[in-house]
Amino acid sequence: MGLQGERAIANGTMALGRAKRPTAELSGDTWDAEAKSPLKKGKVALGPDAVVPAPEDLTQGCVVLYWGKSRGVVRDAYVLLDEFWIADEAGELVRDESGDIVPFKASELQLLSSAPEVQPLEDQAPKLTGPAGSVLLLGTETQMMRVLQHFGSPSSEERHDPQQLLAIPCGMCKPEELLQIAAEGVDDNVRDLAQRLRPDMHVALRATHLKQALEQLGGNMSKMSDYYCLASVQVPFDLAEIEACEGYEKKLKKDANQIDLGVTASKQHAPGEDTIDDTAQKALGMNCGISISDAIWSASAQSRLRELLGAAIPLTFQDTAGAKVFVMVLPAESAITLQDDILCFGAAPGTNQPEVVAKPVAEDAVAPSVQGKTISQWEAEQEAFADQIKLPAGWLRIKSRSSGEVYYYNKRTQEATFEQPLPEGWTKELSKSTGKVYYFNAMKKQSTFDRPTV
Repeated sequence: MGLQGERAIANGTMALGRAKRPTAELSGDTWDAEAKSPLKKGKVALGPDAVVPAPEDLTQGCVVLYWGKSRGVVRDAYVLLDEFWIADEAGELVRDESGDIVPFKASELQLLSSAPEVQPLEDQAPKLTGPAGSVLLLGTETQMMRVLQHFGSPSSEERHDPQQLLAIPCGMCKPEELLQIAAEGVDDNVRDLAQRLRPDMHVALRATHLKQALEQLGGNMSKMSDYYCLASVQVPFDLAEIEACEGYEKKLKKDANQIDLGVTASKQHAPGEDTIDDTAQKALGMNCGISISDAIWSASAQSRLRELLGAAIPLTFQDTAGAKVFVMVLPAESAITLQDDILCFGAAPGTNQPEVVAKPVAEDAVAPSVQGKTISQWEAEQEAFADQIKLPAGWLRIKSRSSGEVYYYNKRTQEATFEQPLPEGWTKELSKSTGKVYYFNAMKKQSTFDRPTV
């Protein structure tokens, strides 16, 4: 497939480095850092940091021991019920001899590694100037190759942020298949470095961050068959660096103890950055050496690109840590230049990608355009759906101009989905005994097999 420094494409995943050897089938949240085979059951030694957790200590993505010796990952956590579903090292939910999912209690598990930190504890977190800004970049194969070549081969000697970039076909960006696809692209040197940085524990590939982001986008990315999603690969901090820190910073770095897949770039808001847009753009430049012009970054340009591609994906969303994530789609005909070692994407000469000019305009003119209409226009047209189920506050029904299908759009978050939104507080669950979908409200402590409505 190629030599060091040339591109490697394994199962459609692009990475800069040597071609990857094939791996066995896997899915779920974690993959063996040695990249030779799935972890062998019964071969994990209980380290000094392993503890018997309380139910509130266990969240999705925690690495645990079950049945005394088998290593797994918390797939679903029902804390109020003290019930946890565990995925084994092949990514399959642990079942009993009858084929039913085993509902573990916290007392039956040993915690090896916490899930990635998602929300600072108020009494420990440092005082921050604002939420983080993040970017998830989508581009064509040609654009992704330019990005990967510009970023260069991942270092095998020292830690960087990120350590590696991966380009994953949008058609393959399904949360349940993500880990298997991404595992083919992570460089062997990255895996070896990660294990050397944390010799006190077994280090594995973990997809929690990126899976949560893709779940926010729904299944509409699969329609972008010519586009790739640019993901970052983070490795743990070394023990010396962790011990040199104190308080909350030490906890964060200690918990970042696996090889984590995430969105393209992320950065905490800092003084001097007027908006979260500024923070996200700076993260893309600092972490990946990429700059995107205002002509492409603007909400109006991004809305227009989605219409042309027939992709009903949100412009932004809020991740589980409260960061605002900008989903940036690069026009296929973008001009690519190199300026001061920064790879710059701008409007191609002669195209109709307008630069954003600040001037007084009507409110509807600056509002996002959805399927060629403003939000106000769509609000006026909701009467056409008066005979259908009432939607939660902030949601609209939108009719696609290309397919005629009706989907749901959130005015506040700009989330788009074909699945009818649930009222506030309700979540969709799966029965462990029957496999049937049910709905659960944690605040009301109610469950029902009937889809709740407003």
